[in-house]
Formats: sequence, C-alpha cells, structure tokens
Amino acid sequence: MKKIDAKPRTLEELLSQKYTIDYYQREYKWQTQQILELLEDLKERFIESYNDKHEHREVEKYSRYFLGDIIISARDNKKFIIDGQQRLTSLTLLLIYIHHQIKEQYEEDDGDVKRLIASTKFSQKSFNIEVEERKEAFKAIYEGKIFNINDQPESVINIVERYNDIESEFPEDLKDDVLLYFKDWLINNVDIVEITAYSDEDAYIIFETMNDRGLSLTPTEMLKGYLLSNIKIPEHRIEAEKIWRKTIIKLFELGKNEDSTFIKTWLRAKYAESVRGGGNKYTVNQDYENISPNFYKWVRNEQNKIGLNKSYDFQDFIQNKLQKFANYYIRIRKAADNPNTNDEFVYFNATNQFNLQYPLILASLEADDSHEAINKKINLVSGYIDIFIVRKIVNNKSLAQAANTYKIFSLMKQIRGLSVDNLSLFMKNQVKSMEYTFDNFVDFSLNRNNKKYVRHVLARITHHLHQECGSESDFNALIRTKKNGQKNIDLYQIEHIIADKYERHTDEFEEQSDFSNWRNYIGGLLLLPESFNKSFGDKPYEDKIEQYFGQNLLAKSLSEKCYQNNPEFLKYKQRSNLPFQAHKQFGKIDIRQRQLLYKAICEEIWSINRFNQ
Repeated sequence: MKKIDAKPRTLEELLSQKYTIDYYQREYKWQTQQILELLEDLKERFIESYNDKHEHREVEKYSRYFLGDIIISARDNKKFIIDGQQRLTSLTLLLIYIHHQIKEQYEEDDGDVKRLIASTKFSQKSFNIEVEERKEAFKAIYEGKIFNINDQPESVINIVERYNDIESEFPEDLKDDVLLYFKDWLINNVDIVEITAYSDEDAYIIFETMNDRGLSLTPTEMLKGYLLSNIKIPEHRIEAEKIWRKTIIKLFELGKNEDSTFIKTWLRAKYAESVRGGGNKYTVNQDYENISPNFYKWVRNEQNKIGLNKSYDFQDFIQNKLQKFANYYIRIRKAADNPNTNDEFVYFNATNQFNLQYPLILASLEADDSHEAINKKINLVSGYIDIFIVRKIVNNKSLAQAANTYKIFSLMKQIRGLSVDNLSLFMKNQVKSMEYTFDNFVDFSLNRNNKKYVRHVLARITHHLHQECGSESDFNALIRTKKNGQKNIDLYQIEHIIADKYERHTDEFEEQSDFSNWRNYIGGLLLLPESFNKSFGDKPYEDKIEQYFGQNLLAKSLSEKCYQNNPEFLKYKQRSNLPFQAHKQFGKIDIRQRQLLYKAICEEIWSINRFNQ
C-alpha cells in the first residue's frame, strides 16, 4: 500500500497534470454567487500587492493566496478528483477567459496559460480536466464559439453559464495591462494542497475526516466569539448566545455559507462608509472590500464606527440588530426563490441574478420598522432595482456586479434611515434622473450575449398582458427549465416569428446578414412552448399565424381573431392606448411596428408610477 501524499502546489503545478471525474461523482454545481466570490477574493488579494509602477518581475514577490485543498484518488494511471472539482473547473474557465483576453489584446497565444487548460498528444487535443460529456462545451468555450445549452446535462449548462458570468463579471481593475501581472500571480502565487490517496476508499475516508472534525473556526464563529466576549454580564451573554445560535440555524436552512453571506451583506448595507471606484481604480481597498472575506476583523477594527462601545452595545447588536436583519434577509432570500410572494420585484431581480439588490434593500430597513413599513420599503427598493435592471438590459449595458457596485453602494448610503415617504420620493427622483431610458428600445435585439435577458423581457411582457386582461399567467413557467434525464430544457423558448429561411425574403433583404439582424429584433420575437418551437419554428408566417392564436396573448395579438369577441383584451387595448394591431404578413414594417408596441408595453410595466404611495 502506498502512503497518502499531501503537497502544496501552485496552480501551474496543479493544472499541468491531467484529471478526470468518475461518472458517479456529483455534477458541477457552482452558481453565479460562487464565481463572484472567487473573482472578488482573487482580486482583493492580488490588489493588496499590485502597484502600477512595479516591473513585471516583481510579481514573484507578491503575497501568496491559499485556495484550500483538493483530494485525489490515483488509480489506473489516472487522477480522479474526489473533492475539488468545483474549484478546478471554475479556475479552468477563468484561465480560458484570460487566454482569450491575452490573445485579443496582444495577438499572441499565451503558452503559460494554454498548457494549463489543454494539451496535445499524437495530434489529439484533450483538456486537463477531462470529462466526456463536458468535452464539447469546453471545446466551444475554448474556441470562442457559441454552445447551445438546450437539452444539455446540468453540469454542461452550469459550465457554459459560469463562463458567461466570468466574461461579464471579470473585474475592470484586472483588465488591460494589469491582466499580465494578474495572470502570472494567479498561476504562480495561488496555492492549493493536493492530497493524493491510492484508492477511492482511502480518498473518501480523508474527505469525510476533513469534513467531520478538525476544521478551523469560520469567520462567523470568530465574530461570535468577539461579540460575546464583550458582553460582561454572564446572564446577558448566555441569552445573546442562544439568539445567535437560533439565528444562524435559520440562515443555514437557506443553504451553505448563507450565514457569512448574510453578515457581509448586512455590514456593507448598514455600516460601510467607503468603496473603491469612482476614481483611480488602483486605489486601496475600502470598507466595502475589507468586509470580505474576514468580516470579523473589520468589525473588531471598526467597532466605534458600528457603535460597539460598551457591553450593552454588543448585547443589542446580537439580540436586536443581528436577529432582525437576519429575518429581513431570510425573507428577501426566500422571495428571490419563490414567485408566489408579495415581494414579486425581488423575485424578478433574482431571475436576472442581480445580487446587489440584497444589500440595497437591507440598507433601507431599520430594526424598529413596523411590519407595514418593511413591506413598503422592500417593494420600493426592489421596484427601483427592477427598473434599473431592465433599462440597462435594453440599452445593452452590463449588469455585472463589478460594473454596478459603486452606483448601488452610493444609493445604500443615501437611503439609510429614510422614512417610507422619503424613500418613495427618493426612488422616484432616482428613476427620473436615470442615465438610461427606453428611448433606445427601437434597436433592442437578440444577440449571443443577451439571450437570458431577452427571455426575461419577453416573459415579463407576456405575463403583464395576461394580468391586465384578467387571465391566468405563471411567470415562473415562462422562464423555468425541466429535467429530461440528465438534461435541462427550457419550457418556453424564444420563437422567431420569421423563420431562418433567407430565401423566402430576398424581396425585402438584399443581404443575409441584414435579414439575420432584422429577425433578431425583439419585435420579431415571442416566447412560446418548446414543443411549438420544434413543430412550427421553420414554417412560413402564413402557416404559423393560425397556431399563434392558440398561444399566449402576445402571440395571439398578431391575429385578426384576437380583435374579435375578446372583451377583456379590447378593454385593455382601449384603456392603455397601446398600438396593438393584427399582421396579415410579417416583414420589416411589421417588425418595426411590433418593436414600438413592445417598447410601449415596457414603459407601462416599468412605469415611475409604481412609486406613488
């Protein structure tokens, strides 16, 4: 029997090897939040050392960053990942992104990065983390091609979506000339301990042992110890500890690490006074950044700012503030996952993965707010974010956290302590002065980077029409996916009203590229059941129009039948004064008319009138 090995390795040493994952292993499950945390942690540790006056070779002296350990079972001349595939897969996606950026900026391949992603042997390229079902997705991402995730397994969908997250969320601070410094720091100064066993049984024993006992205190536990130690009266300390324990248990019910995510979100929302950005992007970290990841250190260092001066302050911080804000956080997090609550804007924002809504909402709340005030404030703030998101979408502006943190943080500071009436007025004025409007909606169209956002806008329009006409509607169904074996399939898919058959439309379009651009305008799109898309998607408009009448109101409104014996729809058309009309055929003029209709509906959905109290 070979003994178990444990070796610290740089990313370069680690990913220069080949790994695989057994078929029975768990899926790749990381979501946007985990990618954001990884990018943020790496950026913050790198920026601590970086100076734009440094020469490139000085990166070698930058501080190191420990990214945990992975557990490997070495057998059959292969290395099987038992624990660590989430990080290694995500780091590989990050390296692919860096590879593309270097190639684009410097017009050269970066061998240091390429060989950590894939290698070629006997003219056969293989990825260093090789899993058969994920191979084509990795290949497409590596080659910069679009990969269709419809009907794909969960891991493949997550891999493609997490790469899209990296593309949209990669910190601006690390781009341009800084990227080469960051790349060298990442592959040479980031360490992971590789623990290798030589049987699956030994590997799993190690995994269980490391997860069952002997773990270091978490940041949450460190904060708990600091706060409780400053409560001088034993009875008060015991009572505070009970409340702390109950609160953390409730947070755990939301998911792993939700306790630390809540605390960071709360501290940023109510106590942080500064953030990087708005000026020189290479300035040092401020409150907002320093709160993560070691928030317990920030609380200790900034106790006066938080108001922790005497024993009672520490007691009140747990028994009153922590407990109440945890309950607020739990409510909005549950609303984010559930369309059937009164906090519908929270849910809409969450479907766009806009996690900055949580600190902004918490910033508006106070520990002594009434139940009615809490309801109104959550609705006002989440309603503002809903408008902010959609206006950015239709103007093709980034929703990446890095691109919006400075703006949202400035709002956090301004809304702290506002009454409901003042908050309503403030949010209304913010919308009035918003940089982006619906004026550019006439050019809004589907492209390779915004499919999920176009689906969201179409779903909201469709849902709104049914609500206004008093008919049943399920927004969640419009955006939901279903399991088909190992694959996820969209229940509703984007339907091009004009089929992708250029030869049918040469009388209107001289170039195929012009035809493709026009059919992608949102006015030429619908959201219809996946079965419809398969059955009728390629048929001429004249054949589809009858079928559209059997679908949702947005599709029905193309047909003349919709304007006959349809009293609720006709009442809505009259009171809204929206430019609905039937279309016997569908070409350029019709697309433009529908584009204007969709714009008018959006202005109704995302109206400033929602702030009228």
